[in-house]
Amino acid sequence: METVAEQVQRFERHYARHIDRVAADLPSDDDALYSRIILTTLLDTLSSVAFEDQPVGIRFVAFVSQFSEWEHAEHVSLFHLGRALEVHQQPEFGNLKIWVGSELEAALPAEPELSLIVHTSVREKRLAVDPTLETVLAQWPKSQGTPLKLGGFQPKHFIHAQLLYQYRNHLVHEFRVPGYGWEVNRTVEPFYQKQVTKLAADLKPLAERWELVYPLKFLVELCRSSLARLSQALLTEGRRPFSGRLEGSYWIRSLN
Repeated sequence: METVAEQVQRFERHYARHIDRVAADLPSDDDALYSRIILTTLLDTLSSVAFEDQPVGIRFVAFVSQFSEWEHAEHVSLFHLGRALEVHQQPEFGNLKIWVGSELEAALPAEPELSLIVHTSVREKRLAVDPTLETVLAQWPKSQGTPLKLGGFQPKHFIHAQLLYQYRNHLVHEFRVPGYGWEVNRTVEPFYQKQVTKLAADLKPLAERWELVYPLKFLVELCRSSLARLSQALLTEGRRPFSGRLEGSYWIRSLN
């Protein structure tokens, strides 16, 4: 019978091989839909090993937050929070809306004069512009110490680990990448991208928007770091990675 260490090693080799296959043949198109589906599904699978008894949404977000080395996993997307404050006009969120508006203007500014030719530093902004969850919680209105709901949202719904779960859902359930961002260069870091959305007859830009982009290489490295840390945690805990898998001939697990 395999020892725990041997089974963890087999587990890590198995999934590392799949990650390497994707990484070795990255598509040249911006969409790379199939590769993204594979990588986010792999993250989902790893999360089921880390948190066997948790619902998929809870375990996915917790896994990305705790096992990946993504420094911005628990940073709040000002881009999404700002939109939620526009959609849900609740008086008690007035001060938060002013604060977020000021932060957004500094982080993702609208240019007074639009141009088709702009430097990358203006067109792309890294996630370092987004505040931590703790920073947003300090600004968020509360009742008896509990954050109020903005529509059906709480601050945790806007962190990047949660948005990556929404990203996964779009890929798996709708067979598409959410938003309209694209990868001009293959980068490892996620970013916000400024796009011109409307042109005049003389090709002068009339409107622009920001988009959030999770690059393909970022997903590859997220899978690699998460797998390595999960494997180490399993060794430390002396836990077998396949303990929650009921293997057998029957596809209905309870029949095996």
